[in-house]
Amino acid sequence: MIASGSFGSGTIQYVFSYYTKYGAETNIFYSSPLYYASYNNRGADAESRVSNSFDINITGADTSFDYLRIYSIHRTSIDTTPTVLNVVDLAVTSTMYYTDSGVTGKTVDPTELIYKGSEPITVGTLAQKDNTLFLGDIKLLRRLITSPVRQALSGGDITFSNEHKILSEPDPKGYYPYESQLSKSSE
Repeated sequence: MIASGSFGSGTIQYVFSYYTKYGAETNIFYSSPLYYASYNNRGADAESRVSNSFDINITGADTSFDYLRIYSIHRTSIDTTPTVLNVVDLAVTSTMYYTDSGVTGKTVDPTELIYKGSEPITVGTLAQKDNTLFLGDIKLLRRLITSPVRQALSGGDITFSNEHKILSEPDPKGYYPYESQLSKSSE
């Protein structure tokens, strides 16, 4: 959109995540296409500032979260590190609207977006070589079965049956047994 914003020429992309107050942030759940920050009738050189702004309309947000966080990823050159901003945190409502003029937001390390919504772990060993950190003996701290399910099943018997599934090995032909049971029903 042509407006009074201020962006360096290049491309911009928006990504979105949710979070609850005093809670963890989710993974990135949506990323926009690339938009161009340029003059309305021509491109701009790499050192130019252009007066664009971008309207962001959000409908159908997940109301089980308190806030929606908008990040912008701004690239001014193809092989450089992008500038990532935490543009705004919006309280979740049925319809949300924000105009990014490029003058607000907090700078975020670009690699931080990779780890959004990640899981807690314990690490048995740490080592570094050539400014690279290596982790070993990693264990996830995830509970695979939630507490209500665990309580409902405590003291009960769980049995598994395979009486309806008949698996057979494929006939080997040549060097690779290329026939499989993927085309058959799972019933």
